[in-house]
Amino acid sequence: MIRIIKSCTECPFCSYQEKQGFCSVSVIDFRPIPADVMKARPSWCPLRGEQIVVRQPFSCDEATTPEEQAVCSPQDLGGQSSE
Repeated sequence: MIRIIKSCTECPFCSYQEKQGFCSVSVIDFRPIPADVMKARPSWCPLRGEQIVVRQPFSCDEATTPEEQAVCSPQDLGGQSSE
């Protein structure tokens, strides 16, 4: 599967806690994403110049850890978001 990500809101590596977005592939683990750049990637986004291959050897319905949930899109999780 190939996804073209143009914003943090579309990114499978963006997680939310208390309406705050966090990046799970940044150099600083779970780096907070400012609200004003959620619709456009921040300058420090590692996906700006890189590609990441995501393999899903598990079912997203069974994803329990934050790392597993990070690669599942809201559609993969039954339409539920973690907001």
